Amino acid sequence: MKSERSTDNRDIKSRSQSLDRGLQVLEMLAASDTELGVRDLARELGIAKSIVQRLLNTLVDRAFIEQEPQSRKYRIGSKSFEIGAGFTRSGSLAEICLPELEKMAKAHQLNCYLGILRDSEALYLATIQGSGPIAIQVSPGDRIALHTTALGKALLLDMSDAEIRNLLTASRLTRRTASTKVSVPALIAEIRKAEKHGYTLSLGENIIGIYSFGAPIRDKTGRIVAAISGALPQAMMQRKALPQLGEAVAAIAERISQRLGASSRNLAASSRAPAAAKFVPAAGRA
Repeated sequence: MKSERSTDNRDIKSRSQSLDRGLQVLEMLAASDTELGVRDLARELGIAKSIVQRLLNTLVDRAFIEQEPQSRKYRIGSKSFEIGAGFTRSGSLAEICLPELEKMAKAHQLNCYLGILRDSEALYLATIQGSGPIAIQVSPGDRIALHTTALGKALLLDMSDAEIRNLLTASRLTRRTASTKVSVPALIAEIRKAEKHGYTLSLGENIIGIYSFGAPIRDKTGRIVAAISGALPQAMMQRKALPQLGEAVAAIAERISQRLGASSRNLAASSRAPAAAKFVPAAGRA
């Protein structure tokens, strides 16, 4: 027991307090909708303004943050964006998903997204603008609630009722539109139904008049590691076409999963059959 405690103590002592504080500054600036000053940051961190100023000077020198000349306050900088962009480029997930999302956007006139679960939210890794008439503004690095989006719901598909309940009650279920579900039992029931089809829906629950379709991405162990989704205006489709487009998105997610090493046995948990027909938006129908 003594040796275990001493190892833990060494681990704590081996951490860099300055680096930890600098990362806290970056996190605070990234999360803030407005620029922050030295006094703001010092108060939140509970440390002296002189220490915060040294951290800020270093971060400015390395372009991780920028100082606004007029207010003398700070905002996130270009280097932080480059680091974040490097994360989305790295690894086989983005390399495999991006070409598939581009094909999906072109074939179905969808705005397409790739995201992962982070804490109790979905974090967007990639976005592809479709050829449809409406641009839905979402950028890599943005976070969105799980309960309002098809992508967020797809990330929940393999979770137990208790896991979903713990995750969703840990965050505040805000009502984005009149269609947003804010009842955890209702959301769990929807997730269980979606498991049978292999795709999730958000019917104007995040943005009024926008329908989205999501499906999970699995790795070689069958574990959900990400999700994709496609969105388009409600006016571009007929409600009876929902299953056709949902199955098309699920088929693309399955193809990505197979390229990540997921076996047919792992994917067999979904009882749906991939759609063979191409979905044609209402605007393109005769």
